[in-house]
Amino acid sequence: MKRLAVLVCLLAVATMASAQGKMSLGGNVGIYLPMGDFGDVANTGFGILPQFEYQWKPNVNLTGTVGYVSFGGESGTLYGMQYEYSYSDMPILVGAKYYFGEGKMKPYAMAKTGLHMFKAEATVGGFSASASETYFGIDLGAGFEIPMGEKMNFDIAGGFESIFSEGESSNSLVISAGIKYFLK
Repeated sequence: MKRLAVLVCLLAVATMASAQGKMSLGGNVGIYLPMGDFGDVANTGFGILPQFEYQWKPNVNLTGTVGYVSFGGESGTLYGMQYEYSYSDMPILVGAKYYFGEGKMKPYAMAKTGLHMFKAEATVGGFSASASETYFGIDLGAGFEIPMGEKMNFDIAGGFESIFSEGESSNSLVISAGIKYFLK
């Protein structure tokens, strides 16, 4: 299943890169607010999310994202030993944005899906350990773009991310902002 998901992601990005429509490169920085059980163990996360977009239809852009998100953990003393732990995520996502209206400020809805390479690191009493797993996830949200000249837009978005692990999920609210530069 994981190999099939990786293959689908790679084929989608390769198809977008070889296409002849309007394309853009950009990137957002995001704040991730963990919820539920995940929010009990992880603190606020900060991410850097480069993104490629291809205009497939007048109101639909296909997207490809590879990013890095670092979540804060906890530190303290337990039974006389110092401990600390943290989490990180490397999302590899494909998706789409649907734009509403034709004005200068363009609101949109978005959906993304793909793989999340999730890693947990801990240090207890001077001993360190880490574990990593790859999970499937979805991102749903909305945002808007504001022109900053002919070849650049300012992009603001908010959404919900769910990473599906064995028997549960890690959920976060995401707020992001960034720049989108048009190649054609």
